[in-house]
Amino acid sequence: MGRHFIERKPPAPPTPEDVVEALNEAHGLLANGLAKGSAVDWVDGWPCFCIVAAITATSRTQQIRDEALAAARRALPRGFHAGSIEAYNDHPGTTVSDAKALLLNAKCFVGVVAA
Repeated sequence: MGRHFIERKPPAPPTPEDVVEALNEAHGLLANGLAKGSAVDWVDGWPCFCIVAAITATSRTQQIRDEALAAARRALPRGFHAGSIEAYNDHPGTTVSDAKALLLNAKCFVGVVAA
């Protein structure tokens, strides 16, 4: 009896709309606060996510997550371009509003990272 291999097609690359949707949903996850120093923190019984955890939680595939994170890295403020999303997230001066603004600004870079 011969072996039959099922040929799997590689997954289709995510559309820009998929990436924007993940960024929008991540923006919503930051409504309760911003976890610093860990992926998730609990405040008054509500989960607070860090930026990376919010993007990871709202991305349906690894490809969507990777492109959303790449867009967020491009949207980092000037002083953090050499750093990382984690460094920006954990910086004492970064507020929930700053993190939400980063996710909104990241949508402008989706077409650049997807190309």
